[in-house]
Amino acid sequence: MWHTVLVRHSGIILQTLYSQTLVRHSGTILQTVYLQTLVRGSQTILQTV
Repeated sequence: MWHTVLVRHSGIILQTLYSQTLVRHSGTILQTVYLQTLVRGSQTILQTV
């Protein structure tokens, strides 16, 4: 009984940690993509001017 409860809890903890790291990674990926598009946009604006 105690063992199954422990296993269940550790699974939930692992899932939350995994989802948190996923969210964090997707955030950094979005930031880098945003920065890249910003840099590209400013370059094209500078070229046209």
